[in-house]
Amino acid sequence: MGISIHKQSIYDIENNKRTVKDYELFGIAYVLGIDVNDLLKDIKEEYK
Repeated sequence: MGISIHKQSIYDIENNKRTVKDYELFGIAYVLGIDVNDLLKDIKEEYK
């Protein structure tokens, strides 16, 4: 997909020290073979 995310950036995302850009979110979902909404499920539930 041509999206470059440095290892440190992934670490920062996992540890809630950096936000995920929209295109990064799409790329992560694509690589994992899941829908973007699956990544956001917990957030949606928290803010209902």
